[in-house]
Amino acid sequence: MQDPRLLTTGIYPGNTPDPATPRPEAALSAGAPPIRIERLVKRYRNGVTAVNGLDLTVLPGQVFGLLGLNGAGKTTTLRVLLGLARPTSGRVTIFGEPVTPGAPVLRNAGSLVDAPGFVPHLSGRDNLRLEWAATGGPAGTGVVEQALALAALGDATDRPVRSYSFGMRQRLAIARAALGNPPLLVLDEPTTGLDPRQVREVRALIRSLPSRGTTVLLSTHLLSEVEQICSHAAVINEGRLAAAGSIAELTRANDSVFVEVDDPDKAMVVLASTPGLHGLASDTGGIVVGLGTLDRREIARILVQAGVGIVTIASRRTLEDAFLGLLAAEPAH
Repeated sequence: MQDPRLLTTGIYPGNTPDPATPRPEAALSAGAPPIRIERLVKRYRNGVTAVNGLDLTVLPGQVFGLLGLNGAGKTTTLRVLLGLARPTSGRVTIFGEPVTPGAPVLRNAGSLVDAPGFVPHLSGRDNLRLEWAATGGPAGTGVVEQALALAALGDATDRPVRSYSFGMRQRLAIARAALGNPPLLVLDEPTTGLDPRQVREVRALIRSLPSRGTTVLLSTHLLSEVEQICSHAAVINEGRLAAAGSIAELTRANDSVFVEVDDPDKAMVVLASTPGLHGLASDTGGIVVGLGTLDRREIARILVQAGVGIVTIASRRTLEDAFLGLLAAEPAH
């Protein structure tokens, strides 16, 4: 029978440190990235290939979004990364150390990859104390209090978890993953099932993590999630990498902009005589400008100097445009 502690605390079989073993961080290879995935393949016994030759690197301080449709291979990738599933082939490292079930380097990675499970009659505080003790954490270090401050649950900290809303449980689960301030957090669909207010709270929590020295890998199928909280992202499709880079790179933010102005006709004349642009097109209330060798600031300066008032200037290409375009461009396998 499975240890009931594993079901309630979120510690996974094969990934559970011996409580009798001291809990200092595993030694990290100097200069190694938090995550490196090389030629990863995961094929199941039924013949389904969930991940097919994936290469991916996540650098320190990034909030990195792993973006893809349901079934693209995101969760399988995370499970291999956390030692919860063995790869068919390829190599996965955390801070330069190979990942295997129970590997010491996994002490440096907090995670939320399944629905949060807690002991319902215990308070949020006592659930985190139980978790910290179960992983061999020393008492009296203030670690639990630091994690509770991250969750920002207020007086609810000392109420039974069974009284929590789903959003409160999710924030407590992220705080539990951050116990001991690990340098890496891996989160799978952290805002699924939350209402808009809860989503905002969880997103704010995640955005705050790099300031604590934490790198975050976030898996989601929500484009808005990645746009609002991630610095970098990768798009995977059918287990393969379709594209990776900063959000600006993925959206090609410098390719074109929409300029809303108070005098579109005058703006069109001014920009038509400006060298270095790739194209101009009228749109409702403004102009779509292909930037070419100029950037948005230079476009704004040219228009203002010509006496054209600017209402807004924004990227024309959204992450949704980029995402759908990448999927459409992917060859069938």
